[in-house]
Amino acid sequence: WLASLRARRNAGAVRGVIAAYDAHQSPVDIARWQLRALNESWIHMRSAGVGAGALLQRRWSLPDLLESWDQFDALVPVCTKADLREIVKEAGSEAFLGCEWRATAGTTGEPFRFPVWPDEAAGHGLAMWAARERLGVGADARVSLIWGHAHMLGDGVGGMIGKAKRQLADKVLGYQRISAYDLTDAALVAAGRQIIRHRPDLLIGYSNALDRFAETNANHKHSINRLPLKLVIATGEGFASPAAEARVRSFFRAPMRMEYGSMETGVMAYQFSDEGYQTLWHRHRLERTADEAGVGRKIGNAKPVVVTSLYPRALPVWRYEIGDRIELFAEDESPRLRFANVRGRSNLLVQLPSGEEFHSEAISHVVREVQAIRAFQFVVSGSKNSTILRYLGPRPLTPEEADTLCRRLSRVSATLSSVTFQHSAELGKSPAGKHAIVVYGDLVKEDRV
Repeated sequence: WLASLRARRNAGAVRGVIAAYDAHQSPVDIARWQLRALNESWIHMRSAGVGAGALLQRRWSLPDLLESWDQFDALVPVCTKADLREIVKEAGSEAFLGCEWRATAGTTGEPFRFPVWPDEAAGHGLAMWAARERLGVGADARVSLIWGHAHMLGDGVGGMIGKAKRQLADKVLGYQRISAYDLTDAALVAAGRQIIRHRPDLLIGYSNALDRFAETNANHKHSINRLPLKLVIATGEGFASPAAEARVRSFFRAPMRMEYGSMETGVMAYQFSDEGYQTLWHRHRLERTADEAGVGRKIGNAKPVVVTSLYPRALPVWRYEIGDRIELFAEDESPRLRFANVRGRSNLLVQLPSGEEFHSEAISHVVREVQAIRAFQFVVSGSKNSTILRYLGPRPLTPEEADTLCRRLSRVSATLSSVTFQHSAELGKSPAGKHAIVVYGDLVKEDRV
């Protein structure tokens, strides 16, 4: 009932978003619409009294009104996550009074904490539900999620309140949350039974968690396909391989579509068919950089993607090099409207010496709130039957911080309550020179907490 009420309340706004896509078909019209949205958000960000707008105007010598995209591209440099960190630091906490703080580590193992205005999330929700409505699922749908639920890892009274609020909201909205932290066969078979009982219209999950689910529940495929399931959305990461994606598509009778986004930006694009992605251009402008600086060598037609958010934000995300690459249908096309494929990093399944498996995002969710950890790497040592969290930071963890992390990790797996913490000068890299978030092997001795 409450989900239906919410759907009716937001129906007009959702129809407005869909109508905007139907009304603006010309790339020229869309570019004008986006420039107008950028300027409206720019005025709001400077006049709000808080945020980083004034700082960026001084730093980049920005005018009060941006006259063209050529002017914007000439004045605003491509920014990395390190640049955004520096902007947050330079603006200072007083610039973000009244903001909520979010954090992400993703597949990089480098937590990034950033401010958001409370109303930013409302726009994300409308954009998602407008896209899902076009895919045949309304905002009143019964939903099952195979997800990493960070709110279940909280401590103290605040953690208890957060859990209770989330559980109550899920119950009245018809949401079912299944932890992607535990990806053992037994947990995934139990998840299959839970989903069959819940009878969802929509199933959402981390891409590789959905693959493990499909693989483990092969014997229950017919029962799951008797459900009134209208849509499966894979998100949060790329599939580990084309075979994994094919396995998920063939397992479910309902269509499977990819959702592309990030914690920093929200959802940026959807697969509306098997033939590529449509950019949510009323929220984001996507472009590709001309070179491969910072993200490795070119792979075929894939080049780094740069995103500019077109709505008011406490921390403007303009020309942000997010770390993914996108492939176009034709080299002279713009990703502003559509693109063929996205090549992003894929999270890993962590296998402990005990045989337990869980999604690597669980480690990110535990670690990302700890200010003393700038970057981390999770090391599984089979020969020593141990687990190590190696981290970079300005100082070693205090005993209290280490105890808090152990408590939170034990909620992922009881065997992680005895993890060893190593304060290190650098993190190991793969043979390709990339920072791996999960490493299997032994490490040299480091300072320990």
